This record gives sequence, structure tokens and C-alpha cells, in this order.
Amino acid sequence: VLQLDLINMINNAIIIFFITLTVTRVVGILIEQWGREFARKTKSKIDDALLVLFHRFSRIILFVIGGILILNTFNIEITPFLASLGIMGIVLGFALQNSLSNVFGGISLILDKNFKVGDTVKLSSGELGKIMDVGLRSTKMRTFDNELLVIPNGKLADATLQNYAQPDLYARSRIPFGVEYGSNTDK
Repeated sequence: VLQLDLINMINNAIIIFFITLTVTRVVGILIEQWGREFARKTKSKIDDALLVLFHRFSRIILFVIGGILILNTFNIEITPFLASLGIMGIVLGFALQNSLSNVFGGISLILDKNFKVGDTVKLSSGELGKIMDVGLRSTKMRTFDNELLVIPNGKLADATLQNYAQPDLYARSRIPFGVEYGSNTDK
């Protein structure tokens, strides 16, 4: 009876493994198709990096779920494992808080499309320049004094920006001039 139970557990674990592998590949294909469509619409190289990151993250999540199901098949108590994963996630979240805020700030900047490479922007801190590159962690801006500013995306996503290139390239300029009091008004 114990051998039959062990054989059934092994068979179930193999079935779960192959189902996990199949679901991972199907999700990978769907992400690739969606990513190509999305990348075709944008001119940025960032979406390619995000696509790879999202693809890897989804694979890890699906394999962890499959591993948990396999452990459950062998009647191994997974509650302490899940609790330790939760605690580890909290510790990693606190340790990587700044890096994660920069990555998610970069993702929000890409998705919001507040500016693109080549736009002239003015930051809330007063710096004025052209956007040179929007990366996953930081954005590079060249000022008109030919200085390169590297701004973390987390701070840039929270900052107030004035984009001179959007919604269109028309600009307004104030030119102060004066007229002498005795001047001819027809001229």
C-alpha cells in the first residue's frame, strides 16, 4: 500500500511538473507576442528590457507555484515554507526599496509617456535640458551647459516636470518692449 501511494505521489509530481512546464511556455509565448506588439508601437529600447524582465519574473513565479504544488503532493507541510517566503519578501522589499522604486518609477515613466528621448524638459528643481536616455533605473538629461544629469526614476516619477515638446512644439515667448510717451501711436 505504501509503495502504491509513493508511486501515485511520484506520478502526480511528474504530471504537475509537466503541466507547470507547459503553462510556463504558453505564458512565455503570450508575453513574447504581446511584447512584440507593444515594442513595435514604441521607439524606446526600454520595453525590450522590461519584456525580458517580465518574462523571467513570470517564469520564476510559475515554477515556484509548481514547486509548492509538488511539495504538497508529497504531503510536505508547505505553510512554514510560505511563511518564510513572505518574511523573505518583506526583508528583500525593505533592502531593495530604493532600487525597486527606481525600477517601478522607470516602468511608470515608460507607460505614462510623459516625455521621450529628445524632449526638452524643465525639472521642478530648476534644471533645464534634453532627455538623452530613459533607462530602467535612471534617466539621463543633458543640460544646455553640456552637463549630463543622471536622475533616478523614482525621484523623476514623483517630480513635477515641464515638457516643452508636448503636446506640440509651438512655443510662446514674452518680449518686453517700451514706447516713449510722446511717440506717434500710428507708427
